[in-house]
Amino acid sequence: MWDRLLEINPGPPLAARAEARVRIGFVAAGLPGSKAEVQKILSHPVAETQCHGFIRRSGWTVVPCHDTAGAARLVREANDPTQAALCPLPAARVHGLEVFFTDCGDSSRTWTRFLLLEHGTATSSVGDDRSILIFSLRDIPGALVETLACFARQGLNLAAIHSRAVPGHPGQYRFLIELGVGAGDPRNLKALADLEKVATEIRLLGSYKTPAWPETISER
Repeated sequence: MWDRLLEINPGPPLAARAEARVRIGFVAAGLPGSKAEVQKILSHPVAETQCHGFIRRSGWTVVPCHDTAGAARLVREANDPTQAALCPLPAARVHGLEVFFTDCGDSSRTWTRFLLLEHGTATSSVGDDRSILIFSLRDIPGALVETLACFARQGLNLAAIHSRAVPGHPGQYRFLIELGVGAGDPRNLKALADLEKVATEIRLLGSYKTPAWPETISER
């Protein structure tokens, strides 16, 4: 997601306009009536790690798959009663599979996020509660510490920080940060003014209002 925002395109730059939050859930599904015959389960490696407990208890052999929805499609196409898929419930329904086990994940507190990206320049609106920034720092001692202090002095919540190497410049990095305020918040503007003392590049990648996190189910 972050690398896509940083890509250099021939047209206008990309800006993050909105965010979607989706709870991740998996079911084990196979050909109707074949539950007792299942020996293998097709799973994406990430899904496997998120359902480690279920897979261990099932005793089924894991067959790596390219994606979770694709696992359901492959089970239907193979028409093999010894195969099942670790997949989202909608994928099982689309491909006409029987759900053998629901809520196979180790935790109900697992989500993924998607950004709506559009060509153009990022702008802020009243009510925004999330901003995404990119900056590069001068090669001086304590530059990153001072950067974080710029936001801390304004009482801003740093929700995430990521780093990416600058192509063609060994040892130099760009930093992407997510802040819990919109880009137009006065505290954010003051922090960015302080950041200019140690940064060689500052760019706004997105400012928007975030949706609520999806509800969770009870932990096992």
